[in-house]
Amino acid sequence: MKPFPSLLGLASCWKDYSGYQKISIDFKSADVGRKIVSYLETLPSYDEWQLDQQRVEFIVSQDDHHVLLTAMDDFFHDIESVKSSRFSIPEPDVPTGLYLEEYDQYLTNDQLDEWFDWLAISFSDLDNGFVLRQEEIGRSYENRAMKGFSLRNPSKDLPWIVIDCGIHSREFISHATCRNLLINLAECAANDASCDTEFSNFYEFNWYIMPNLNPDGYEYNWTTDRMWRKNRTPTQGSICKGVDLNRNSDIAWSTVGASGEPCSNTYYGTGPFSEPEMAAWNTTIGSIHEQGKIEVYISFHAYAQKLLSSWAVDFSIIADEPPTLEELQAAGAAASQAMTEQHGETYLYGQSRDSLYPSSGTSKDYAMDVLEVPLSWTWELRDTGEYGFLLPSDQIMPVWDEVKAGLIEVAKYVLGK
Repeated sequence: MKPFPSLLGLASCWKDYSGYQKISIDFKSADVGRKIVSYLETLPSYDEWQLDQQRVEFIVSQDDHHVLLTAMDDFFHDIESVKSSRFSIPEPDVPTGLYLEEYDQYLTNDQLDEWFDWLAISFSDLDNGFVLRQEEIGRSYENRAMKGFSLRNPSKDLPWIVIDCGIHSREFISHATCRNLLINLAECAANDASCDTEFSNFYEFNWYIMPNLNPDGYEYNWTTDRMWRKNRTPTQGSICKGVDLNRNSDIAWSTVGASGEPCSNTYYGTGPFSEPEMAAWNTTIGSIHEQGKIEVYISFHAYAQKLLSSWAVDFSIIADEPPTLEELQAAGAAASQAMTEQHGETYLYGQSRDSLYPSSGTSKDYAMDVLEVPLSWTWELRDTGEYGFLLPSDQIMPVWDEVKAGLIEVAKYVLGK
């Protein structure tokens, strides 16, 4: 195993979350929720983990927790329940041994890059007419290579499925799921005998997968702050770094559901596609759009166990329903049911602004609106809050079972149209 210099001296710079509290507040209406969240956003340490129409989950420091307890009197009559527990984060457990061929571990940034190279070399020759290629789609702000993988059949005019992972770097299950998707697609293409019948439907599509869309943030998760979400771009005039890459696309940019405050976790940046990571994403998916029809776009996230379709944009900005709403509902219903049946973990589906909350500048809405992708989603994977962003690695493979089942249903739906 090669050394990982970026992880040396970890203990000296690892952000300490001692004394933090993880809190869940259930409220009586969405209007009450907005009022509560507006207050929470004034707390310096507030870190929102999950927000929907009935609940907000977050962490705050010990000092801010004391302030919050005092302020709760103002919201008492509008709150259904409050749960609070101590919160701590262990230093990351860096995989060792045969991590290249083990898929139930979270890999570091350097290990992921090593695995990407291994995959491209190991599966350069496939048996079913498909070609797997790795390419550099761009460079992050800190000049890390961003990798993309195409799996396509050059002899056929096939529709595309586009997937990305890790746009919010702390959502480690996203990266792990892209890795499992890539190895299964490659192994099945290299050896048809290893494929089950339903999996073989995947080869009625070309695939493009961007498995680590925010490498700077992911590196920072492993070396400094496990809870970091954004990229690492500095903002002129602010001590805070980072832009929320899923608020940076050119669709209702800088409107409802994103923040102009650089210290916010939903900061939208200085302009549409201002961030090198999203500029690379835009160029890449735009090039695929020019090559052929993109039928499906999915960005893997965590957490909520919800398949969230466009629109995410607030009704005040786009009043109409998405043009493919019936398709999104039908495919989402089939996929969520199949995912639930795998291990009994309930997955729900719905339009993002109805099921979660409005947000602007998202990649899925850009894919729907500009690229006219009929099935455009964010898939929020496990769990529903017990572990949140700290999902144990022993759940990686069960999540892959669920995702595979959902993707099989999506492929069947598209092929049956």
